[in-house]
Amino acid sequence: MSLHFSRCVRCRMPHNPNQALCLPAVISGPPRELDRSPRLHPPVPGSASAPDSFLGRTVGGKFVIRRVLGQGGMGKVFEAEHVASGGMVAIKVLYPHQARRKDVVRRFHREARAASVIRHPNVCSAYELGMLEDGTPYLIMERLSGETLARRLAFRRRLALDEAVDILIQVLSGLAAAHTIGIVHRDIKPENVFLVACRGLPVLVKVLDFGVSKTIPTPGVESPDEVDLTRGGMVIGTPDYMAPEQARGERDLDARVDVYACGVLLYETLSGRRPFIAPNPEALLVRILSAHPPPLRALRPSLPKGIDAVVGKAIARDRGDRYAKAADFEGALRALRNARKKAATGAMTK
Repeated sequence: MSLHFSRCVRCRMPHNPNQALCLPAVISGPPRELDRSPRLHPPVPGSASAPDSFLGRTVGGKFVIRRVLGQGGMGKVFEAEHVASGGMVAIKVLYPHQARRKDVVRRFHREARAASVIRHPNVCSAYELGMLEDGTPYLIMERLSGETLARRLAFRRRLALDEAVDILIQVLSGLAAAHTIGIVHRDIKPENVFLVACRGLPVLVKVLDFGVSKTIPTPGVESPDEVDLTRGGMVIGTPDYMAPEQARGERDLDARVDVYACGVLLYETLSGRRPFIAPNPEALLVRILSAHPPPLRALRPSLPKGIDAVVGKAIARDRGDRYAKAADFEGALRALRNARKKAATGAMTK
């Protein structure tokens, strides 16, 4: 198995080898940064021109670019206004040099197809896929306001149990909808979980970036037609959140890789650290394949007794021991939450 990872020159975390810097959230919010300040990454050498080169430009004959939301090694994300309605959208545009790479364009199209067919309130919607005059593809997506889970964790380190469970329930709900039509995300991580600010309402969670998703044929269900862009031995995803079978570069991946990543997310949001920690990506994958993480309650004794069983099942090394579906993990979390509410109500009535 060959490992191909590079480290972001700013956050020092492992990322896609095609990226010099970690890619910001698809819609809004800054990338993970050591200084935790809301700055965007600087332009990547050899990429498109300065961020303001698109400002005021009309895309698709109806969207006027207003400002830059973020940028990374693959492209930029802009905020744009619909000429007729005044509504705001996000437009993701590949850099011209990336647009010449067939694999990158195929992944871009894959993201567009997945986001458009899932149609779930917990998945960021895509409205239109188009092409600029020079042949560079762009994607029109819903404009979100809020922050990524990565940003929230950067400031708060760990979350209250109820908050963390509510976030994961929504992530799993969106993934369950994707899995129903045979789409596996394969890169669930805090940067790809967006917390939408809703004044007077609970936080609405959106799953972002299906660019490295995998389509699994489902009997009786029509799914997007796409080319498999991976091969045996190729490791796709972010190391910290990879399931063991994903870390081994296996091709027969299924919904349980997303279940595993969500288990890691819950572990991290509750404990303030990931289950496995190592000095480099290679050592990290070895630990994922062979080590056992500390129990959650050993790191945070105030957590309820049932939490270790729920998270432990989600991040079981053998995928046969995990929840078979995202919906099963979601159900376990709902049961845990309901049990806590029932216990709290009983204590108040005594």
